[in-house]
Amino acid sequence: MKDILQILKEANAGRAKHFPDYDKFEEGNILYYSNALAGETGELCNLVKKFYRGDKVTHGQLICFAIEDEVADILIQLDLFCQVAGVNLKDALINKFNSKSLEIGSNILL
Repeated sequence: MKDILQILKEANAGRAKHFPDYDKFEEGNILYYSNALAGETGELCNLVKKFYRGDKVTHGQLICFAIEDEVADILIQLDLFCQVAGVNLKDALINKFNSKSLEIGSNILL
């Protein structure tokens, strides 16, 4: 069975052709996708800022559902960014997590 990051990678690449910016994906436009990733991250930060400021959460959603949506958007954009940058997201995640665990003396590894 494929892991979820592999399923996301394949689905993301297949679905990308249905968006008007598909040429950016085909070109491997890392600048475009880094900005898209930053934009999604900014949306999450703005949502949390508004919540703690006391503003109403967008569209009357509960904050946990709104955060869930934004986190998913970030992961989707991160995967697209990694694809155009030639980075294997799963390998990068495992390597960084394990490296940090070893650095701090933890035996918890992925």
